[in-house]
Amino acid sequence: MADLAPPTPPHQVPGPTDPGLLDTPLDFIVEEHERIRNMCTLIEYIADRPATHPEIIAQVSAFVRSELPFLIDDEGGDLLPLMQSRCEPEDEIGRLRTRLDAEHDTALYLLPDALDTLDALEAGDTGVTAPSLHLLRNFAAHLHRHLIFENAILIPLARARLTPDDISTLRLRMKARRGLDRNGDDIHDT
Repeated sequence: MADLAPPTPPHQVPGPTDPGLLDTPLDFIVEEHERIRNMCTLIEYIADRPATHPEIIAQVSAFVRSELPFLIDDEGGDLLPLMQSRCEPEDEIGRLRTRLDAEHDTALYLLPDALDTLDALEAGDTGVTAPSLHLLRNFAAHLHRHLIFENAILIPLARARLTPDDISTLRLRMKARRGLDRNGDDIHDT
């Protein structure tokens, strides 16, 4: 008799990145990139098997909705401006920033439709269209290509160019964005 259980996903949804890693903000970004890479694999899995694993769909949706925008703000709002003030002309940071800003804009443009599709799948909607699933795959593919570029170019350049003061500024801004104080404690718990 055939096993009727849904296929096992490629891996489980990763837990949140340890907030303590924010003390080394570039390491935190790299860890978030790894989480997003895993999410992209799961999004592709979901798009190929839309009627399976609603608990994974819910977790992926929650991550994409709440954590991805923080990372985009970390990079576009803080990391890239800091790098622009430190990079040498030969680094071509202006070109790099233009490309990364465009890629962030594309991700944010695709985000609402990707979330609508994930929400519909999570709710068990059997009317999710092939174009919606295709958009979900494109969203994941876009993020994956973007991460490859950032990990290969942006992060090594940031490690080479940013000063300890820049890293401190980045750390404080990333913590504040997440509602954490200088020590990493939730400022909303007081």
